[in-house]
Amino acid sequence: LPAAKVELYAAFASSGLKKAEFARRLGIPKTHIERLFSLRHRSRLERIEAAFVALGKRLEIEIRDAA
Repeated sequence: LPAAKVELYAAFASSGLKKAEFARRLGIPKTHIERLFSLRHRSRLERIEAAFVALGKRLEIEIRDAA
């Protein structure tokens, strides 16, 4: 989850969106945007995935055999 949050922040920063517009797209208060980026806050995976969708991205998680 922390790695997804870091990638989310990077995608948001490069998107050029303002936090208010990002919050509007997600249907959440602007004050909750910082929680999405905070590594101390336990965001739900569904919320992070929705945030990527709002940025035109898709979150993919892949599990592979170790050897």
